Amino acid sequence: MDVFSCIATRHSTRKFKEEPVPQEVLDKVIEAGRQAPSGKHKNQSRFIVIRKKEVLQELIALVQQEFAKMEVTPENDDNFGGAIRAAKKGGYAFMYIHTSS
Repeated sequence: MDVFSCIATRHSTRKFKEEPVPQEVLDKVIEAGRQAPSGKHKNQSRFIVIRKKEVLQELIALVQQEFAKMEVTPENDDNFGGAIRAAKKGGYAFMYIHTSS
């Protein structure tokens, strides 16, 4: 597939299955990210894969707690003002919720 077809036909997924991603697929995704271009070719990306639901839930709670401490300012409103507002209401999760399909 050429790059223009890829861009034109891509879509965002917001619903995920409960089944874990097979290790070989995960390895390919991580390798693709590792090979992707980086600013000034510094290749400073780090990937953390969390497979334990308990750890992920703890991380979600921590991120929500920290966002809730922040205030929306003109400087941060466009980037993560919505996350701050949602966290203050107790409804922010930085990831999409898994749903069966």
